[in-house]
Amino acid sequence: MLGVTAGYWANEESELLAKRQQVFQEAANLVTQNIDQSISNINVVLRGVKGLYESSSEVTRSDFRQYYKSLELEHIRHSLQGLAIAVRVSQAHKPRHLAEMNSLGISDYRIKPEGERAQYAPIVLIEPFEGSNVKALGFDVTSNPGSLDALERARDTGEMALTGRIKLVQDDTDALSAVVMYVPIYAKDGRIGTQEGRREALVGWVSGPFHIHNLLRSMEQQIPDDVGFDIYEGEAALPGAQLVGWKTASGVTDPTSELNITRTLEMGGKRWTLVFRTLPAFENNFNNTHAHSLIALMGIALSFLLGWLSWLLLTGRERAVVLASKMTQELRQTQAELEATLDAVPDVLFEVDLAGRYHAFRTSRLNLLAVPPEMFLGKLISEVLPAQASLISRDALQEANANGFSIGQQIEIPIGGELHWFELSIARKNDIGAGEPRFIVISRDITERKKSEEQLRLGAQMFTSSRDGIVITDARNRVLSVNPAFTTITGYSEAETIGRSPGFLKSGRHDQAFYAAMWQDIQTDGYWQGELWNKRKNGVIYPEWLSISAVKDASGSITSYIGILSDLTDRKADQERIAYLDHYDKLTQLPNSDLLFDRAALALATAKRTSGRVSMLFLDIDRFQYINDSLGRSVGDQVLRTIATRLVRNLQADDTVCRHSADEFILLLPNTSAHGAAHAASRMLAIIKEPVVLDSGQELRLTASVGAAIYPDNGTDLEKLTQCAGAALKQAKLNGRDNFKFFTEQMHGQVNDILLIENQLRQALSKGELLLYYQPQVDALTCRMIGAEALIRWQHPEWGLVLPSRFIPIAENSGQILAIGDWVLRTAVQQVASWQREGLSVVPVAVNLSALQFHQSTLCETVGAALQNSQLSPALLELELTERIAMEDSSLAVEQIRKLHAMGVTLSIDDFGTGYSSLSYLKLYQIDKLKIDQSFVRELGHDDNDGAIVRAIINMSHGLGFKTIAEGVETQFQLDYLRAQGCDEIQGYLFGHPVPAEEFASLLRKAGPLESIEPGV
Repeated sequence: MLGVTAGYWANEESELLAKRQQVFQEAANLVTQNIDQSISNINVVLRGVKGLYESSSEVTRSDFRQYYKSLELEHIRHSLQGLAIAVRVSQAHKPRHLAEMNSLGISDYRIKPEGERAQYAPIVLIEPFEGSNVKALGFDVTSNPGSLDALERARDTGEMALTGRIKLVQDDTDALSAVVMYVPIYAKDGRIGTQEGRREALVGWVSGPFHIHNLLRSMEQQIPDDVGFDIYEGEAALPGAQLVGWKTASGVTDPTSELNITRTLEMGGKRWTLVFRTLPAFENNFNNTHAHSLIALMGIALSFLLGWLSWLLLTGRERAVVLASKMTQELRQTQAELEATLDAVPDVLFEVDLAGRYHAFRTSRLNLLAVPPEMFLGKLISEVLPAQASLISRDALQEANANGFSIGQQIEIPIGGELHWFELSIARKNDIGAGEPRFIVISRDITERKKSEEQLRLGAQMFTSSRDGIVITDARNRVLSVNPAFTTITGYSEAETIGRSPGFLKSGRHDQAFYAAMWQDIQTDGYWQGELWNKRKNGVIYPEWLSISAVKDASGSITSYIGILSDLTDRKADQERIAYLDHYDKLTQLPNSDLLFDRAALALATAKRTSGRVSMLFLDIDRFQYINDSLGRSVGDQVLRTIATRLVRNLQADDTVCRHSADEFILLLPNTSAHGAAHAASRMLAIIKEPVVLDSGQELRLTASVGAAIYPDNGTDLEKLTQCAGAALKQAKLNGRDNFKFFTEQMHGQVNDILLIENQLRQALSKGELLLYYQPQVDALTCRMIGAEALIRWQHPEWGLVLPSRFIPIAENSGQILAIGDWVLRTAVQQVASWQREGLSVVPVAVNLSALQFHQSTLCETVGAALQNSQLSPALLELELTERIAMEDSSLAVEQIRKLHAMGVTLSIDDFGTGYSSLSYLKLYQIDKLKIDQSFVRELGHDDNDGAIVRAIINMSHGLGFKTIAEGVETQFQLDYLRAQGCDEIQGYLFGHPVPAEEFASLLRKAGPLESIEPGV
């Protein structure tokens, strides 16, 4: 029988070894997975930086620092040395590169190590830019032989590549203790479908250096305490290939241990071999002396009983048989109970009686006991557990006594300062004799399950009751579920939504590039949020704030997406209503003084930049107080509303009228000279004289006085202009009212000159005094002529050649510009057609459109008739409209431009950057070019702000799909700068002055690029 006991002992030992092997394998797998995930996390961060660099025209140090801070890299901050960008620099471009870096304020910047090489790849950006990382700035990553193989692999594959052990330039020791991850950066327009294409498109690399020991230290909480391991580079644990040892350097591992496991990791073109060994603490966890003691005790007892059985056989065979049968039955029952107890591990197992007294326990997790065993064995449940837990446990015992078992009762017990939940499973033991019943209680820790259930409950409640719409899709972006708020906002029920892509909500206001950028952010960063426009089921388009998050599984694969959307309709309406009340007069609905002064400041700044004029008119209703005093304030309010309506109806689109005080109005007229101000004042006086019909039917006849001041003649700031206009108003009132007065008598003389030009101009067209000159437009790179602009001149018999800057504004104010503009259009088109019939190689001609022309409903018919009468292709006509025209009435502009574009005519916006641009509307226009105003080109090389503006216009234009043409180019420096920034076309004195048609025909007859004629060259 001792042999049977030995058999049980061997079986228990075998099961223990199997359990040790299983736990050890799980620990090794866990560590391997955590290392792989940490490397993957760093790779995701590097690819985010790659996306930032490739999607931006320029990434400054400030941009990179802000981006680094926004990443919030708490999960890898202690393992990653930093994030860096290295760019390729050829030997030929090295001086320019050094100059550019020094111009950024890095005076001591140099490429390290020194020496002449055909190519460099210095680090130009690194964060955090502090401590030892400062030494890495300018380091040529290709100079490190240990990095070269990884750099080339990343370049050729487009994937992340990992180096072997290297020494970082930041390191103070010579130890090879670090590795570097590299991700390639390619040019935006690079063709990276082939290896050769990737090599040509390479711009540089994103690098992420880290020390392997720091990586392991950052994940120390995820590494079991009782396991050590070594990491080797390559396929085997060879001497000299060790990368790092974890809990092995101090000799705490047992090199003779029977338990060791090897795992491998493939990443970035490298293979790491991990060799795991157990630590003494691991072996201690599997010292199962209690189970062995039970088995030994049972074996000895069984041997004793069998010896007794042998004695009985000697005294009486029959009695021995009976006793042996009974003892065997009892031993089998004891064995069954023992095995049931052992099988209950790892839950906590107790043996209690019906009164609830603890008799025994079994567990391998002593941390789940509310009190130590000596404090509860022999005591009642009510003496150990809290009152509520005790009551539930005793009820469960009564249930088990009645039914034989009780399952599912849950109790809450404080353990170690935290509350734990346990689920009870109680079974009544088979009766042994006539004693009271005993019960086996299995107590299972379900704390985490309860937390998960609570989170699920709260999540379900939030999903259902949230006022924000929530939509959940699968990895293919097919809707799985929506909440009631989604239906309220969109009008689509859950049944109408399930299985569909959310694309059915698109409003059409965003182009494909918008959605492509959104999904790029989601794939790169895991989330996106922003404002967009969607469409409800009833067709109504509404503003929405949308947040989309990607949900990933343990392997990092995306399993679903969660979108949370908020309807911004009411919020935007409230914002607009508040903004309106802040900036508009409640009675007349006119802008108030605050809004007027904001617009005036912008108008004055623009006029200063363009050498323009701004007029400010103060208008006061004569004897208005008499109306309030005699007829009442309500009648006075009606008069003010009527006058306000008339003033607004007779203003230009960019003019502003505000109610300044009770009966005083201020008119702000941008781009308006003294002549224009005189016309406006006369018109305002006339409309105020029109009868005002009151609600009672009574007619009132009013007059007004106007005072005018002109920028910059009467002042260069808003305060001075208002003072001058106010003084002029007072003078007008002193002169008898019902008139207008300029601030100085000198202005009257200027007005007389303008009136003279206006009268002479009325006869110029009929007398044939107007001429068209043509100025060439050339390709910025080849200098070949690709177009011409038609420019009007006035050949006056007495004044000589009059430039358009002198008479065109007068023509616009007097309305003559319509006839003149039609003449320019017909003449230019006919001239190009004539050149074409002569066999000349013609180029498109650009014709300027005035605001009055552009807003004519018959504009398209006029253009079509001109083209048809001359038999000229629409592709040879380009129409230029100023930025101010395009922004005056965006809805009208969009429609008018659409019609002209449909005709096949080329469209461009002239003088771009000098007006009130609205980029949100600009992207809706079907235009072909943006013309950079000469005021910006003129100061290139002298004013850094102008250079920045030119660069921004070119980048924005190309981003919107427009070409750019710069006007006023007069020097080779300006040409070189514009070429470097990617400007497409050039116009200016450098390639030719405006000339008559005969001289321009000579240019058309020449072949090849135009020669520059820089002054002084």
